[in-house]
Amino acid sequence: MSETSRRLKILLVEDHQDTAHALANLLAREAHRVRRVHTGGDALRAAAEQSFDLLISDLRLPDISGYEVMAELKRKYNLIGIAVSGMSAPADIERALAAGFSRYLVKPVKLETLREVVEQIAGGGSADATVPSPD
Repeated sequence: MSETSRRLKILLVEDHQDTAHALANLLAREAHRVRRVHTGGDALRAAAEQSFDLLISDLRLPDISGYEVMAELKRKYNLIGIAVSGMSAPADIERALAAGFSRYLVKPVKLETLREVVEQIAGGGSADATVPSPD
């Protein structure tokens, strides 16, 4: 984490345990505080319990979709979000942006790409900058 960046409180929503573990470890190594949940419902409850600076969410979740989670958290808390998904069609990206996500990363996510996007947000850069090309 650069000296100009701030430590973020990140809500990570990922139902695949290994992916959730890897992403949470990467973000924690960058000195961010990460709360990891595995369903959309858990994400909504977590956001009601504490404030977050950033949502990182898969789109296909076992209960409600990441699109729905983002739309609700954007509406209620104006939360910034990064979608992380295996879907890479332009329609999927457009739908995610319409739901309120600022960025869209395609799985498997290159860890350096995620680090750069989070670093930009942590450094106060525009969260609504151009969506990075799918990895």
